[in-house]
Amino acid sequence: MSKRGLGKALEDALQGKEEKRPKKGIKSVLSSPVRRQIYQYLTLHPGAYLSLISKDLLISIHTLEWHLNKLRAADYIEEERIGGYRIYFPTHLVDKNEIMPLHLLHRENHRLIFSCILHHPGMSMKECSENCGLSVSSAVTAIKDLKTENLITAVEDGRFRRYFPSDRLQELITYGKERQESFLKWLMERLHEEGLEPEIDRREEGIAQITIKSMSGTSGITVGLNPWSTVLKIL
Repeated sequence: MSKRGLGKALEDALQGKEEKRPKKGIKSVLSSPVRRQIYQYLTLHPGAYLSLISKDLLISIHTLEWHLNKLRAADYIEEERIGGYRIYFPTHLVDKNEIMPLHLLHRENHRLIFSCILHHPGMSMKECSENCGLSVSSAVTAIKDLKTENLITAVEDGRFRRYFPSDRLQELITYGKERQESFLKWLMERLHEEGLEPEIDRREEGIAQITIKSMSGTSGITVGLNPWSTVLKIL
């Protein structure tokens, strides 16, 4: 670099004008195929808990914990503890007030009950229990938790209490749609900062398919953009 060029670079640096360049020397945590798989899973199943992730991805708990810690350290995901569960979700994809309802819908009994009420509104406690193949006590617990998070409402009908989906689910779906672009923009910028070359190949409802080019080759990842549109697919 010439003296003139050196002086200009030094002047810009002192004035805070230094150009922001990708960190070519830093290896992205998503360079690992296993961590890409885990991150993809969590964008599609935000709020999933440790043992469920391990079961679905066929990764041992100890190996999974190691990779999750790497993703957490790089600020790609966050962890919350609810009761005896350790749950995970992508950074910037989920708000704090969404964590509990997302978590509940990843627990089998709660998901079964909510799905029954969503598709057959007006069911009684006994009907929910029988249709879901659950004991009455399990149904009572699930319904209580779902009511606490305002995902369902109860209506008195003579000696029966009937359950209906609340408006909150639709509100959460709409809220998730409003955040899609900001999450995708953050992710693309983050990948670029780590020296990768991301490119969006295809956009569908609540999903983006991204090709990632790096010095070691080309890979792909499917990213969920709206946690609630993806949750609806498992109900």
